[in-house]
Amino acid sequence: IAAGKPLAWQLDIVPAKSQEELTLTLVPRKSEAFELGVRWSSSTPTARATVEVQEPKLALAISGPTDVSFGEQRLYKLTVTNPGNGIAENMVLQLQPLSPGDGDPLSHVVGNLRPGESNAIEVELTARQAGTLKIRAAVSADGDLKSEAAADVVVRRANLDVVAAAPRMLFAGVPGNYEIRVRNTGDDTARNVKLTVDLPSVAKLINA
Repeated sequence: IAAGKPLAWQLDIVPAKSQEELTLTLVPRKSEAFELGVRWSSSTPTARATVEVQEPKLALAISGPTDVSFGEQRLYKLTVTNPGNGIAENMVLQLQPLSPGDGDPLSHVVGNLRPGESNAIEVELTARQAGTLKIRAAVSADGDLKSEAAADVVVRRANLDVVAAAPRMLFAGVPGNYEIRVRNTGDDTARNVKLTVDLPSVAKLINA
């Protein structure tokens, strides 16, 4: 080692309650006192690591007809998707009743869903109320994950009105014309309409 250069002694570890020794042999070059300076330092090894955080996500969509007739049964698809990068675990899908008083929500256990995967469930609904109905569904999973979706459905209904017009007085043996008018005042087409007329026993049908 050149003169004036420090001597470095490096120890990887020094166990607890132990010691290490370094013996130096020095030759004085001058007849004078000199100082031996000693410095030490200790540091914790550093390391760098990349930690990937996996986060599942939920997305819910409702697809199906948005215009139906009263009393008609139609299929609707509820699609659950995991757009995150973690597994969504223990998913449960709930479908709310269409109208108050229709019972409790319909629950379906979906299970687990891997990142990028989808799961579709079909349900058959019957429109029992005219007007605009709202289909509401929600899906939940572990980790306080939740997603909701809603869709409006217009329910149309036919409404028949029957009116009879006739003369108030007739002479025996004289034909009289009676008119029966059927009118649909609803917003849907009335299909397979059947009209029944009860004829009195004292009258005879000539034509209709």
